[in-house]
Amino acid sequence: MTRRPSGGFSAAIATFLIAVTLSPDAGIAQDTRFEIVVPQAIRSDPIVGRVYVMIARTGQREPRLQIGRTGQPFFGRDVDQLMPGEVAVIDGTDLGWPAESLAHIPPGEYYVQGFVNIYSEFNRADGHVLWMHDDRWEGETSTAMCSASVSMPNGVIHCD
Repeated sequence: MTRRPSGGFSAAIATFLIAVTLSPDAGIAQDTRFEIVVPQAIRSDPIVGRVYVMIARTGQREPRLQIGRTGQPFFGRDVDQLMPGEVAVIDGTDLGWPAESLAHIPPGEYYVQGFVNIYSEFNRADGHVLWMHDDRWEGETSTAMCSASVSMPNGVIHCD
């Protein structure tokens, strides 16, 4: 099997790469949406992978460091050939954990953080092509993944 990295990042996670914004007239309901953008200055190749938004009540630690089986909620969506500067949207149609949907997030003030897991292409000997995270022995730990990008946590946002 041969693999081709999806390009991009050569060092540890950069913590300033993704802009996450909440649409101005949204509440925690079906019309809530988060937009994740990877600027062309950061990455010029299209992205195949998964985008995430983590939502936390406290800003004592980054939201991505607060997720877990019973931790803060996060939501994700697959992206295929997401171009630099193009918007990836997380909204009420995306599944999350431990809250199944954004509609299950109670109104309040939150810290929000975006995360992009960039996949690599693996060409199998039988001709099949797989796109997956290229584990470099970090064990898919978001604090050590070289092929991921993380935004700075956004300040407090209020959702009604």
